[in-house]
Amino acid sequence: MITTLTSTETAYSSVEPISGYGSAYRIAVENIHSPDPRAKHCQAHSFHSVKVLFRIHRQPTQKRLSQLFLSILLLLAGCDGGLAPPPPSPLATIEGTVYYTGRWPPPDSVRELRFVAMRFVPQSALDLLLRFNELVISDTLRRFVDTDTFRVVLDLEGVVADTFLYSGIAWKFGPGLLDWRPLVVYDRPLILRPGERRPLVLEADFQHPASFPGSP
Repeated sequence: MITTLTSTETAYSSVEPISGYGSAYRIAVENIHSPDPRAKHCQAHSFHSVKVLFRIHRQPTQKRLSQLFLSILLLLAGCDGGLAPPPPSPLATIEGTVYYTGRWPPPDSVRELRFVAMRFVPQSALDLLLRFNELVISDTLRRFVDTDTFRVVLDLEGVVADTFLYSGIAWKFGPGLLDWRPLVVYDRPLILRPGERRPLVLEADFQHPASFPGSP
């Protein structure tokens, strides 16, 4: 394209899109000489011989962004709660570490170890069986180690708080259904609310195990 400029005015009538930049960028050619009554000619095929100005037409881009932002707001406003934060998780977690001190009993005397939290205070192993639905039980813990960890997750949806009056490590010492006893007991009740995480540290000694409150 040949553009005729008769003054220092910018030849905006010759603007063209720049390839690769989209419609937001355009070229304008401006006479870089001082005013002259004689007409001057310059070629605007690219960026040669003349001063090339990049004019960023922001209005189309801003308009598109505004429309997009408005659409998002309308979408969120149509959802329940709008921009309100999500509700808290109903899940609560008990996780802890147990340290074993002293000598371990023979393998046939340590058949299983589990963390157990109870909503009642048991008087004997029979209570564990009769009130099994009031227990929260971890996976089996490792045996013959110096330390181990446990973790249980509770769903407290619709519950303000859940209280566990008796918790600790349960030790299965024999093959029978009632061959369970406490090895170590946490020293206070556990009160859990939705979204809470309760860390515990327990120290177990097989030479001095805990006992059921109802035991002689």
